[in-house]
Amino acid sequence: SLRQNQSVNGIKNFTLPDFNLAMNRVMPFQNVSGGKKTEIIRKFNLAYNFNLQNLITNDSNVVGSKSLGKDSFLLADNKTWQKRGYYNFSNDFDYLTRPDKLNNGIKHSIPISTSVKVLKYFSLNPNMTYEEFWYNRSINHTVAIADNGATIIKKDTVQGFSRASQYSMGTGLTTRVYGTFFIRKGRVEALRHTLIPNLSYTYRPDFAESSYGYYDKLKVNNQDVYRSKFEGFVMGGPGIGKTSAIGLSLNNNFELKVKEKSDSVSVKRKYKKISLLDNLGLSSAYNLAADSFNLSNIAFTARTKLFSLFDIAYSGSIDPYERITDTTKTGSKYSRRINEFQLNKIKGKGIGNLVTSNLAFSFNLNSEKLKRKKKPEVDERASGIQAMSPTDEVLRDIKNNPNNYLDFTIPWSIYLAYNLNYNQYFVPGASRDGYNHSITYNGDLSLSEKWKVQFSSGYNLTQKLVTYTRFGITRDLHCWVMSLNWVPPIPGTINSGSYNFQLNVKSSVLQDLKLTKNRFWTDQ
Repeated sequence: SLRQNQSVNGIKNFTLPDFNLAMNRVMPFQNVSGGKKTEIIRKFNLAYNFNLQNLITNDSNVVGSKSLGKDSFLLADNKTWQKRGYYNFSNDFDYLTRPDKLNNGIKHSIPISTSVKVLKYFSLNPNMTYEEFWYNRSINHTVAIADNGATIIKKDTVQGFSRASQYSMGTGLTTRVYGTFFIRKGRVEALRHTLIPNLSYTYRPDFAESSYGYYDKLKVNNQDVYRSKFEGFVMGGPGIGKTSAIGLSLNNNFELKVKEKSDSVSVKRKYKKISLLDNLGLSSAYNLAADSFNLSNIAFTARTKLFSLFDIAYSGSIDPYERITDTTKTGSKYSRRINEFQLNKIKGKGIGNLVTSNLAFSFNLNSEKLKRKKKPEVDERASGIQAMSPTDEVLRDIKNNPNNYLDFTIPWSIYLAYNLNYNQYFVPGASRDGYNHSITYNGDLSLSEKWKVQFSSGYNLTQKLVTYTRFGITRDLHCWVMSLNWVPPIPGTINSGSYNFQLNVKSSVLQDLKLTKNRFWTDQ
């Protein structure tokens, strides 16, 4: 497939090809005998993902400056790149597509996990991920002195095959705790609370250590500076910094069990569940390997649904460390973190600073909901209350990727959402608060049994701008799905807009088997 993106400063990136090959998770030892003693072996599973990308960019920081020579990149004062520039694709296409200017690479990923019951009620889930990067070059960094006396870092490209790998491992211990409060008043039978605690540990070594050879260690202005030999490469490279973190999360679900309405007292009345709160959660982690700020932000979430039509979701995070007011050399004031917990330092000021907050209201309606089609219910008198809602991961994926769940059996549907975001930004020498609220909407309409049209758009109320807009038409070809999408130019911008044609297998197992054709304004 082909992908393209463009930033407001004129940088354009084209990814062609973008090839993915995935092996479904397999359990090679599932038939091993031995009962509970071999459970951890029988549940051992692994998957494999292969990704190849070739990036064409007009960013001078990636392909280099002609005036500096093909292998030279300069970085002044260790913090600021040379003034960022970009080439014109029409005038410099031959230069940008030279083999030594193409940014390509391959990434292999192998996730491994297993599961075993311990102490009867707990589930232990060890896991490991191995990743490997392949490139046709690498970068060497050296310190030099410019003509004006400034200290610079020079980047020299070394042609030839290079590889790097990284791995991480961890384990999680989880269980479920149920509590039921019987009400038995009117139609309300009981209230059920499900608590899902999860204790985890994650380890990843510091791949900037010299023994791995993936980073250059430089001395700049009497400070140690690390630069990756794969800096700016399309697939990235091994990370810097050691992680040895203990994580804790607590998720809560609250449900009501109520009797269905019935006109006859002789008929056994069936039950239904009403979800009051989904995923009322709290999570954080403590990095044992960090020399300061060991405790990560405390994240919290909550979600509920009203009348099967409205969703209300809230999430946010709190920084537990104190912030003090400091002054820059120019006299402006800003907030700065210090390595002390606010709870201990400032009494009565809470456990920390709210740094992110998101409140979302969404409305989802389709033709099936209006019909109030009655679905068969299951009598659960014997089994008690069982969780009805899908997992949070599925809900999140459906919300974020509605096109992956296109249902040709529903004549029409519409989704409308309002989002209010708050972010507190802290960077050296500056701090500010940011508020943003927007409306997004999408929908689809079946023209016939096999044809469906879709649309999606939105409006940023803070910036007063129309957001990404898309119109599409999809044809169900039984085992295949054909789609054509058009993205119109965004008002207030120039040189934007595209269309996309795709023919892909409907089965999720073969979702990477597809034919894609894209055209962007730059192709004209």
